[in-house]
Amino acid sequence: MTGLLYINTYLLQFAEDLERFYNIYAAVEKGYKDGKPPSALGPDHSCARILKHEEFCKMSHNNIQNIMRTHHIIVTGASGPKFEFNDATFSSLNPGESLNRIVTIHGES
Repeated sequence: MTGLLYINTYLLQFAEDLERFYNIYAAVEKGYKDGKPPSALGPDHSCARILKHEEFCKMSHNNIQNIMRTHHIIVTGASGPKFEFNDATFSSLNPGESLNRIVTIHGES
């Protein structure tokens, strides 16, 4: 697998958040092998199991549960309803709630 090196600059509101982010990032990188995340080393090293929709639909519930004991399942090729990104479809994610409602995230609003 080849790719381009990206240098990211992260801007956070508080300096301690940036320090916390870098600590988490460093902890994640400790799991890298040969400079790559386990998922880039092949399916035997990944925490995710990628299945085509047709394959997933043919699997028994027991087989799916056995996979889910050790992996996240990602199903590709599945179709679903097409939604535009607008007020009507966005509000359908939480019916009956106002789009103008104040939402508290991490204790601050």
